[in-house]
Amino acid sequence: MNEKTKQKWALAYEITLVSLAFISVLFIWTDNVVLMVIDRFIWLAFFIDVLIRFTRARKKMEYVKRNPFDIIAAIPLDAIFQTARIVRLFRVLRFFAITRKYLGTVRSIIKTNGLDLVLTATFVLIFGAAIIVKEVEPNMTTYLDGVWWALVTTTTVGYGDISPETGTGRIVAVILMFVGIGLIGMITSSITTFFLKGKEEKDETVVFIQKQLDRFEELSDKEVNRLIVLLEEMKKEKEL
Repeated sequence: MNEKTKQKWALAYEITLVSLAFISVLFIWTDNVVLMVIDRFIWLAFFIDVLIRFTRARKKMEYVKRNPFDIIAAIPLDAIFQTARIVRLFRVLRFFAITRKYLGTVRSIIKTNGLDLVLTATFVLIFGAAIIVKEVEPNMTTYLDGVWWALVTTTTVGYGDISPETGTGRIVAVILMFVGIGLIGMITSSITTFFLKGKEEKDETVVFIQKQLDRFEELSDKEVNRLIVLLEEMKKEKEL
């Protein structure tokens, strides 16, 4: 596996952890047994991640100094103290580190398969649904209640702290659930396509170079120079 492929898989791994972090934040104050079990699995994923990174780090103390929030978030303090659930917010800090490190790659993934349009439409739908349910649901007194409900319904299929009581509210809930499920599939598909597309483009370049080398004696000076440029670009990519 070359370095560029490793970087792509590392990005996919980091995105998975960031997604789990945001889901965990949505569960901060829930007492739902099923969701608490899911949150325990999320905590286990972060604990294993920190353990592996710490074990592989050559300078252990340097790792601790650079990743204090990751380490704190991996400690199951919320199992002992209810208010300690707030430490889950530290997990989300990884999002900013990933954005800074892989900004170009993240942009490319978002633009793959029209994911940027789907994300925009989803956010519009969430805030639009919040307006509707706020008007028709008696148990949602503020617009923020509607936004919260629409957000958790889309991302986690809801966990019952606020439930629609009217027919209109339930129809909106079903739509948001299907949108959320589709969004997860879309994100997964975009990441997979991004990886495969990069590999296919590289394979096509290699095949082209091989074909040109097979007829090297027939190449013009211009074609030879083009081959040199391609080889230099591939060498630079490998060194990155």
